[in-house]
Amino acid sequence: MAKPILLVTRRLPQAVEARAVRDYEARLNPEDVPRSGADILRLADGAAAILCCPAERLDAPAITALPHTVRVIATYWILLAWHSYAPAEWQ
Repeated sequence: MAKPILLVTRRLPQAVEARAVRDYEARLNPEDVPRSGADILRLADGAAAILCCPAERLDAPAITALPHTVRVIATYWILLAWHSYAPAEWQ
């Protein structure tokens, strides 16, 4: 059985990318080139999911134009200053 295609729009930590490659047919961005909405639409052809970063612009028209195969859009975000911004009850 073929693995589902996962489009990863930006460079992610090595462990995250390794798991993506292990579990999916991952389309990675090793050069970490910022992706435009048009880039994402082109690269998402046949993809089942997109893992993007908050900096990518996926507005309503872009989401509407995604291929019908895309069933999941997820974001990857790293909180670098957790203790500076997180409420005390989260720490």
